[in-house]
Amino acid sequence: MYTTKIVKDEMEITTIVDQAEVAFGENLSGTVYIEGCEDEAKIDFIQLEVVRKDRITGDEKTLLKHDIQMVGNVKSKQAEMIVFEIVPDDRWMEEPTTSELILRTSLQLFGEEIMRAEDNFVYNNQ
Repeated sequence: MYTTKIVKDEMEITTIVDQAEVAFGENLSGTVYIEGCEDEAKIDFIQLEVVRKDRITGDEKTLLKHDIQMVGNVKSKQAEMIVFEIVPDDRWMEEPTTSELILRTSLQLFGEEIMRAEDNFVYNNQ
């Protein structure tokens, strides 16, 4: 399990991934928590991306984008919880020795720049 955070004023977006290593046949799953957001209308979007990053050149290739909808989410003690499950595909198996997989969370507030938090994970296709 690992956690990434984006903090903007009183708002905190926390992404918790259930496992840092995903085995073949399993999904990448976790929960995004939104805390301290008094007005959801301030949020333009929250997005999860699976990115393959080359360790040598730093080049990135986006493999998947998952937009989070702000309607109908579960709320608990001032936090909104959005559960996600991402199904791996064949592109996750490419070039594991020279690159790494990253789960990136992006937050866009209206009229502001995009803020990001990320961490790498392992896809074990054996």
